[in-house]
Amino acid sequence: MYIFSFLPAPYVFRSVSLVCKDFRRLAYDRQIVTRGLELIREISLGKKGSLHQEALDKLLEVISVAPADIVTSLSLLHGKTTWESLSQFKKKCSNLHLLNLSGAKGHVPENVITFARLRELNVSGTSINNNFLSQLSRTCKHLYCLNIARCLNVTHEGILQSSFNLAVINMAYCLLGGESIIHAINEYDCTVVCMRKLRVTSASASTIAMLFPDVLEVGIPIICGFSFSGSSCPNVCCWCSGNDLTRNLLSLESCLNPFIQL
Repeated sequence: MYIFSFLPAPYVFRSVSLVCKDFRRLAYDRQIVTRGLELIREISLGKKGSLHQEALDKLLEVISVAPADIVTSLSLLHGKTTWESLSQFKKKCSNLHLLNLSGAKGHVPENVITFARLRELNVSGTSINNNFLSQLSRTCKHLYCLNIARCLNVTHEGILQSSFNLAVINMAYCLLGGESIIHAINEYDCTVVCMRKLRVTSASASTIAMLFPDVLEVGIPIICGFSFSGSSCPNVCCWCSGNDLTRNLLSLESCLNPFIQL
């Protein structure tokens, strides 16, 4: 145990534990695990990570030896069995703050969101619907950053049914309009809304300009991609300015400055 304590935690987990049963038992001792907590706090399977059974079993095995609530960031983007596997992380990830499910394939089951302490959630490019949004707003009261870009099953009705208290929302490329933007600012208290490629009519644009005159003058609230009467707001939201939470959800910069990168 004393010798193991000098070794890097990943080496202990992946190599020492394979030598024999006694070494395996020692390798997963909590004294050793403590040295690897920083690695466990932020778990990412990578952009092409697919949750096949072997990878899932190994990941859950590592989490199982960690103290409860240690995992705060989890990235399962583009996983083929992400939705089915998410419930297995509930016990050890109840303190989850950041969750990236971007591009997760397959049908979204009911009651899938059980992480009450979530602050940032990325479900862009998934099959979530209005029911998911409504359930999310009831469960995750601390959520302040939500990315639903390219979620084509979300309609304005879902935006109305949900009761969020958000600071940032990305609705880019969704089948939504100006009414959803107005509702997000008025009812969700959003200060940053990305609306790139949304179908906003001239009447809705006029309403937005009338309700939020500071948008065109000082850019508050920030409505990224908004255009009115020949003038347009620059794409300065956190997704469009380079601090892309879609690609960089688990970054330190995301936690410190989730709203905008000037």
